[in-house]
Amino acid sequence: MSFAWHLGGTRRLHSPPAQTATAAVACPALRRCGAALLLSGALLGLAPAVKGQVTQSEGHDPQTHFLSEARGVMGLLVLPRVLGESACDRFEPTPLTLFATATGPQRVGQVLVRKPWMHSSLGGCEGLDVKVALDGGAADQELPTMERGYESLGAIVLGRQGRRVQIRLSQGTAWVDTGPLARFEPVHELLGRQLLFLVPGAPRAARVSPGGAAARLPAAFTGNGDAELQLQGHRWHKGRLWLHFQTAPNTPCDAVPPTTTRRLSFWLPLHADNGLPNVWYHARGC
Repeated sequence: MSFAWHLGGTRRLHSPPAQTATAAVACPALRRCGAALLLSGALLGLAPAVKGQVTQSEGHDPQTHFLSEARGVMGLLVLPRVLGESACDRFEPTPLTLFATATGPQRVGQVLVRKPWMHSSLGGCEGLDVKVALDGGAADQELPTMERGYESLGAIVLGRQGRRVQIRLSQGTAWVDTGPLARFEPVHELLGRQLLFLVPGAPRAARVSPGGAAARLPAAFTGNGDAELQLQGHRWHKGRLWLHFQTAPNTPCDAVPPTTTRRLSFWLPLHADNGLPNVWYHARGC
């Protein structure tokens, strides 16, 4: 896992050294930097999150550059003793065991904190180094993560069976026991508390009910402007997770008051046929 914050409003992508993965945060006392988070060369997050609301994005938002990380995602795994609850979080590092299957005892490796946060007396922190160490002497891997909230990371969950969840590795997947040291957050819970955006093409998948007839959306959802959505609920239908939204004409970030209070309701499958999500979230809001 490699990430760093750059201050002063500058957003830069960089490639970390091949054998190292460190993090540095230089922030004021409350650790709120107003800067972009770089994770494995991908730009994450913009501003504090806004609960349960969605705005359309037609390719101009930085989040769309790393949506491939969300292919097939079913949620994120909070690792308070590996990643912490947030940046600069103080915790006692504890290895996380990786298993080969959803039910068997065969261990395949661990997620380890190779180097914990180093906290500065002036505020901020640096140096968190997290690796996947596979059994058998293989070289360390990076742990793929996504931002689940402001400066807060989680491992990427692709499936769940009983108490175990399947997480993405840099190469392949592994299974993890959930519990106090590995807390699963389903994707509908993540979407329900964030400012969301529709992925280009998603409006064509809108339905009046899960798997039902096509829904007609207002112009704001066809590329002619922004629009706000609120997540109303979710339902499984024929093996797919469907999300229920209600529309409004403006986003919570707009300076101009709404021109109408008309509300429409529709459903979207979480994932398109190619596995990419139809809707995702701005981890840092507007």
